[in-house]
Amino acid sequence: MSSTPARRLGIQSLLRRTHFGDKLFKIIVMACAAYVLFILALISFSVVSGSSLIVSKEGVFGFLFGTDWNPVEGREFYGAFPYVIGTLVSSGIAMAIGVPISLGIATFISEISPGKLATPLSFVIELLAAVPSIIYGLWALFVFRFWIRDLIEVPLNNAFGGSVPFFAKTPFGLDVFTAGIVLAIMIIPTVSSIAREVMRAVPNSQREAAFSLGATRFETIRMAVFPYGKSGLFGASVLGLGRAVGETMLVTMIIG
Repeated sequence: MSSTPARRLGIQSLLRRTHFGDKLFKIIVMACAAYVLFILALISFSVVSGSSLIVSKEGVFGFLFGTDWNPVEGREFYGAFPYVIGTLVSSGIAMAIGVPISLGIATFISEISPGKLATPLSFVIELLAAVPSIIYGLWALFVFRFWIRDLIEVPLNNAFGGSVPFFAKTPFGLDVFTAGIVLAIMIIPTVSSIAREVMRAVPNSQREAAFSLGATRFETIRMAVFPYGKSGLFGASVLGLGRAVGETMLVTMIIG
């Protein structure tokens, strides 16, 4: 009986320490979340304060839709429309090409390929994600653009150059189309890696239920795996878009 009060005191002390640890942990994770918001606020403040002179001189619409960029003193004019369009078009091409290929790779690794092949293939894809953008840019500048010019742009120019103004210009390979394709190659490792993990997280019960109803493997993937992980797949695509939009070095090397 004498040990009961001591035991109770020990339990109460443990509970107090546990409550203190929970509160400390809550404070730490809240500080981490607040840090993200703080950095976002600093970035927003820096962008607004740094662009205040341009906005006051050109206006928001003049800056966004102006086509002339002239930093010469006395004749300053800053129009970002060509850069905005170049970013949107190249990123759109990258998403249109890269996302379907990435989903196909992720589907093959997680749903079709045997384990002995899936592991090294996953490693190779993740290794491609670590290649610097400058390497892709140099490869595109000295090798890949000639392939695009000779295999795609020249035949299109010969076939449609006389009737479609878009294909009438002399192809050089250094254009938004080439930049979009290389951007697609760059975002494939990121999107496919995340999409693969999303598909692997789908419970096997979803697949087994589809198979029990007589669905084929393709129907199971289309009607069970994709719908279950659609939010994660969408998030993977958004991350790929973020990388495509942010790759300024590659696009600068290809189209200036």
